[in-house]
Amino acid sequence: RTFKCTKDSKLDNELKKITTGNGVVETVTYKPLKNESCGYNGCNSVYYDSGNTENYPNTDIVLAPTLNVVHEITKQSSSVFKKQSFMYYGAVTNYEGLGFLGFRGITRTNWVDANNTNLISSVSLNDISLRGANYLNYSAIGFYAPQSLPPTTGFISKSINTYNVDITTGAFENPLQTNKVYKLKNTKTESFDGMNGTSAVTTTNHDVYNNPLVSETVLKNGTTPEQTTTTTVSYVAPTTTGTYVLGRPESKEVKVVLSANSDESKSEELYAYTNHLLTTIQKRSTNSGLTTDYLTEVND
Repeated sequence: RTFKCTKDSKLDNELKKITTGNGVVETVTYKPLKNESCGYNGCNSVYYDSGNTENYPNTDIVLAPTLNVVHEITKQSSSVFKKQSFMYYGAVTNYEGLGFLGFRGITRTNWVDANNTNLISSVSLNDISLRGANYLNYSAIGFYAPQSLPPTTGFISKSINTYNVDITTGAFENPLQTNKVYKLKNTKTESFDGMNGTSAVTTTNHDVYNNPLVSETVLKNGTTPEQTTTTTVSYVAPTTTGTYVLGRPESKEVKVVLSANSDESKSEELYAYTNHLLTTIQKRSTNSGLTTDYLTEVND
């Protein structure tokens, strides 16, 4: 005598339908993690594998038919139907204890009708060598597969993240410390507005505890710098006996310089603590060479 049970608790626990108070029914559709070898206008493959890209101890997940991922969310009211689709690229796992490292790329569309009218793709690309850290995001009109790079022109928005690169020397700092702690820090973020032709580049210098010390943001119109904002933060010395406290700000200065006329404005804040609780904030500002008196906020 044999016994076969086809019940799968993972399927039973999947969220499939939500009915909101106004009668809108939201339905979640899942598909197994496998490449269906078809285009978006065909069967809309939910997964694109990355082949044999990785080396041990990492490995690419080419096929995982028992693992379901969200493929589509629909909203149906009495008169309107909308859907949002998701696609995935390059799942990777690690055999030396790190486990699943995530996907190399994920595409999410905007809410569209059944004919995909005015479809916009939002794509997130991740760096597996940095344990799946996100390094590129963009949105563009039309369908973009999750392994696609952004178009050179015609994108709606784009952002690029850089990690562990010294902003002065350009040297890369290995995030894996000798004590096996993985310390990743975002040292540069570039944001681009493709609709208006503007951009913002932010570079950040951190202390040994990954607290931001100096952050500089340059706003550009095309290639012309318009404004530079520099934020400098100092911290109270770490407390390592009794109560362990790190990253408690002592002062903050924000300086804004307009590129056109070098006009400068500055704001300052000082922080005071009692029994590790913030009790006093002193603020003052400087504009066109004139500095105000400190305005004190007391938190009793």
